Amino acid sequence: GIPYRRGYLLHGLPGGGKSSLVMAVASELRLPIYMLQLSSGLVSDETLSSLLQWGMHDPPTILLLEDVDLLHSSVLHRDTVDQRDMERE
Repeated sequence: GIPYRRGYLLHGLPGGGKSSLVMAVASELRLPIYMLQLSSGLVSDETLSSLLQWGMHDPPTILLLEDVDLLHSSVLHRDTVDQRDMERE
């Protein structure tokens, strides 16, 4: 069957305590927390897929995705660069 997962999207101003809230919940529930900075240049589709499939093998866990709002602009920038590269060839 499909594994049961639950997700929450917290939004607000920078410095508003979203990450602190997640850390407090993880501490209270004594759950391991994995933090992934999506704005990092090291994060790729393969890295994210691998983490979700194999990296969090010990449920229950908390996965904290930071800078989700920047992900959209990063994808748009990557697509624009890819399009320019294709035009040059």
